[in-house]
Amino acid sequence: MNRATLLCLSALLATGWAAAEPELKEVRTKHYTVRSDLKGQELRELQHFLEAMFKSYSKTFKGEPLREGYAPQVRVFREQADYTAFGQSDSGVRFNANWRGYFSRSRTELVSYRGETLADLFAILSHEGLHQFMWGYGVPPEAEDFPDWFEEGLGEWFRTGRTRGSTLIQSTLTYHVERVRRAIDEGWVWTLDQILECDPAKLEDPDRFNAFYAHAYLLMDLLCAREPAVVRQIYLQKKAGKTNAEIMAEVLGTPEKKERLYQAFLQHVKTKK
Repeated sequence: MNRATLLCLSALLATGWAAAEPELKEVRTKHYTVRSDLKGQELRELQHFLEAMFKSYSKTFKGEPLREGYAPQVRVFREQADYTAFGQSDSGVRFNANWRGYFSRSRTELVSYRGETLADLFAILSHEGLHQFMWGYGVPPEAEDFPDWFEEGLGEWFRTGRTRGSTLIQSTLTYHVERVRRAIDEGWVWTLDQILECDPAKLEDPDRFNAFYAHAYLLMDLLCAREPAVVRQIYLQKKAGKTNAEIMAEVLGTPEKKERLYQAFLQHVKTKK
């Protein structure tokens, strides 16, 4: 190996194989700046889906951004390997290679990759995009996040790979329904306090991690279907700067309220189609 070749290899290693990075085209929609190496019709479908996401979030939660200059970003790779390489070099997050996508607060950016189909990608973006929207529109600077059950459950409620016109088509996540029905039948269904107090980031057991998302999804599905005013009340109280403890005391302040909600939750799971 001659000296010129060694110098070339050294340069590549020093730049993290930058020359191999895909060229991402930047396009702008009404609400997003998109960087992607998807092309043609797929890139146009991505832009359309993102605006349908935003319109669907805004239909539930109206209002102006809480952060000056808030500008949502989206980065989508065609290949998983490129996404993984980017995530591992992303100083803004503690990247996990098992993640299918993530939201970087430091850049207000969603990051994901195409997967087997565009619907796979869209299902991830519609969940992670809810976190992006809530951070910009629902959580004041310096405030604590929404409760995990609320935001993660709502993210699952919005999860879909399809649109109708310019909004998302809500999809029943049957795998979540079946998981909680089985939990009821087998006697390991979570209590309401377990759902409300769980921090999924601390769950190392994948079964408990998935169980949390299933229970949180169905609790939010119940509230969105029967008590949409409560969902909006939680959002508005958080936007006004109230703490999670203050919000929960107002929404579920008595044991009787909590028990009624829990019994309605169990019945909702049993009858969900």
